[in-house]
Formats: sequence, structure tokens, C-alpha cells
Amino acid sequence: MITKEEKNIDNILGQTEEFTHDPSMKEDLELLNQCYEAMAMADGSAPDVEEAWQQLKYQRRHRSMHRIIGWAVGTAAAVVALLVMLTHAWTPGEELLYSALLNQDSIVIRVAAHEERMPIMQTESNLSASHKQQYKTVVVPEHQDYHLMLSDGTEVWLNAGTRFTYPEQFTNAERMVSIEGEAYFQVAHNASQPFVVQAGDLRTVVTGTQFDVRNYAGEAPRVTLVEGSVTVHGGGMALPMAPGEGAILEQSKLQVRQTDIEANIAWRDGLLYFQEASLRDILMAMGRWYNMNVVCIDKAEIQHHYHFACDRKGSPATAVSLLRTVTGENVYIKDNTIYVQK
Repeated sequence: MITKEEKNIDNILGQTEEFTHDPSMKEDLELLNQCYEAMAMADGSAPDVEEAWQQLKYQRRHRSMHRIIGWAVGTAAAVVALLVMLTHAWTPGEELLYSALLNQDSIVIRVAAHEERMPIMQTESNLSASHKQQYKTVVVPEHQDYHLMLSDGTEVWLNAGTRFTYPEQFTNAERMVSIEGEAYFQVAHNASQPFVVQAGDLRTVVTGTQFDVRNYAGEAPRVTLVEGSVTVHGGGMALPMAPGEGAILEQSKLQVRQTDIEANIAWRDGLLYFQEASLRDILMAMGRWYNMNVVCIDKAEIQHHYHFACDRKGSPATAVSLLRTVTGENVYIKDNTIYVQK
């Protein structure tokens, strides 16, 4: 017998024509179909998906939903868990700063239409030697980081919640890669074949240097130059950078200014490190790394700025306790959620 919820899914699937012309929505529609199939297999009543779909569309327009899809387990239990997450009702007055993703115990490596899953403990690998396909995409889940070496000898460190796409062999005039999330590059020098990193609308061109690129959904893309020189392109501008400078592309305006290198690359050393950062930014980073929801009950509190550092390899309880001690803010954990209130 067809349930009311299954009829709702049929209706929703029939109303998705506006999205089918958008290639970036393909995975979201596949997820919805997985929900339909999962509910057909699940025992008991299915969750109300009407609200879930509306929130799915909202989140798709405001953040990278494909990150959720990339790590969602293709089983009935995982899909139902995702729907529960999407339909969770926060108390009026609370603001959800960060939403935890369904976790997974493997890094995903996509080659064309195929996937290879690697155990998390395999933290270093020369991936370009394993397959003879044209491109690879490495997806690193929350609470993990990853190191790899490209075919030209360039080393790349990927932060949590990152999607990195690169060719197995650099055969074109430029060594082009793309990043969603955050990565640190130690580029092998080759003056005749520039290395290009595309991070949203921000493009970084180098021949051999060390720099960090940050391009998380909902944040302005930015570059931190550690050594050497690069040229950043964005907003119709091309600006050179010197070591110790950072570039940021906000509202289609590209700016280069002095920055704190250590604060921007401390994640490579396993640290959560912030120099005069807002409590909002600190909590967002904690939520992303520990894969926890972050809820603000008092918006004024998250605008305060602090100098904070902790070992991110430790427990979230330890990190939150230290944050509470350093800031004096009422920050606490309950049910996989970090709360901050007055």
C-alpha cells in the first residue's frame, strides 16, 4: 500500500523539472530517488519528506549539498538519518551555524563514474600511480585530513570537508586543479608549465611555491602565500602576491593584504589556531572538524573576537572546555551539538 509520504515523494519528483537543467542538481535528485527507494525497503512509517525537500532546495542554494551526497551511505538507514537531520526543528531564537554531515569511515576517490574507497588510516598515497583514467576527485570527510603527491611531484595536503580534482598526468600547457574546501600546496617548480588552482571564482597561478587555498561553501575564497610568488585572478583583476600576504575575493572584489601565515596553515600541524577571530569562525571550524552541529542562542556573543588554539586531534569535549575557559563564553555540548548562549 502506498503511504502518504511516498505519494509526497512522487509529487516532489514530478515537480523537479526546474532543477533538471542544472547539472549541479543531478546528485541531489539522485539522493531524492535514493530516499524513495530506501523508504520502500524500510519497516514502519517513513518521515514526512515534504519539509525535507523544501529544506533540501534551500540548502542546495546556500551551501554545497553535493558534499552531503558524496559521503551519504547508500542504505535505507543512512537516508532516513539524513532526512531526520534535515527536518530537525531548532527552538525559535536559535541559529544553526553549522550542520553536521553523515560521517563515513573512508576517503572517497572518484575516477570518472567509478569510486574507490580507502581506509582512513591510509593517510598518505601517490594516488596518480594507481589508475590510468584522466581525472580523479578526492573527497575528504569531516574529522580527517589527507596528503597526496601528484604526478609532477607537487605535494598537496587536504583539510577536512574538502573535494579536490586533478588530472592523473599534466599534459596540457597548464597544470590545472580545482578545490572546494581547503588545501596546502607545495608546488614542484616548472616555469614552462604554470600550476593553476581554481577555487570557485578565485584562480591562483604559480610556477613553484608554497601556499594555502581556502574555498569552503558559504565563505569567501582566499589564498595565503607562504613562500615564492603567485598571481591571483578574480573579479576581473589579476594581482601579484608576496610571502606573508593573503588574497580574498568578496562580493566580486579581489583584495591582497598582509595576513597571519601561522593562523592560516596551523591545520596542517593538527591545530585549531585563531588570531583575533570571531567566536563564530572558531565554532564553525570546530563544527566542520568534529562533524557536529553548531547552534547559537545569543547572536551577539558570536561576534566577539579571541586568540584561541588547541589540538584538534583531541576530543571535542576537551576543545570546547578549553574554549569556554579562554573566552568565558557559555559554550557546551549536548547531543552532538555545540551550543553557545549568554
